[in-house]
Amino acid sequence: MVSAIKEAVVNKKTMVRWSLDLMLLIASVVYLSQWINNTETLPIKNIRIEGEFRYVSQQQLTEVLAASVQTGYFSMNSGKIITAAKSIQWVKDAKVRRVWPDTIVLSITEQKAVARWNKNSLINKEGEVFAPKFIEGLENLPHLYGANEQSQLVLSKFSKINNVFEKNGLAVHLLAKTEHGSWTAELKNGTQVLMGQVDPVEAMDKGLQVLALAESNVLQQIKVLDLRYPNGLSVVWRKGLKPKKLMIGKSLHGINQNEPKKG
Repeated sequence: MVSAIKEAVVNKKTMVRWSLDLMLLIASVVYLSQWINNTETLPIKNIRIEGEFRYVSQQQLTEVLAASVQTGYFSMNSGKIITAAKSIQWVKDAKVRRVWPDTIVLSITEQKAVARWNKNSLINKEGEVFAPKFIEGLENLPHLYGANEQSQLVLSKFSKINNVFEKNGLAVHLLAKTEHGSWTAELKNGTQVLMGQVDPVEAMDKGLQVLALAESNVLQQIKVLDLRYPNGLSVVWRKGLKPKKLMIGKSLHGINQNEPKKG
């Protein structure tokens, strides 16, 4: 009987001791968590920014990061810092890492515009649209138009069409797809190209195959090239210019007798 009582007392003491140990452990975890998440624990004192910038300024980054970097080494919110950095339209990507004991390193990748997009935006090589506040100094970039959800398509068609014209010593300055699906282009020499609602690359290939039968610089003499005809094309010549050598029939002398496709 006495033995059983002693055993019960020992078990009770053991349970109390385990309970106290568990409570101490929980308290330690809570304290440690609070200490880690406290913004005053090992406060960040240095911010190092890496990357090559042309349009992103140190002042812009300082302004947008001000609130998110007032933090501690452990409590730093990487997602918040990256979101703040990418709020600058010229920032394509951002990565952040800690350097013990009080430094944040922010790596910035800047957008590289390959063309202007619609009225006030730009487009990168992936066909992604971004809209920085100021785009001065980029007037020489090609100008593309279309719905934002079709930016990749328009850029792809532009690249293919431009490659075709570059082989002929020319370059595309503008390519537009209207909301009705019609394609138009303008070359750097001012020639306008109307392609309608057909695939612009196929239309251009077909038109240039026809023009290849004329003299080599015929494209330089065209003001408007209309490729909307199902079986040919028509042109408007520049004032005072007209090829001396035409070997491709009446379609180059004026408007093709066929009606152009709508668009």
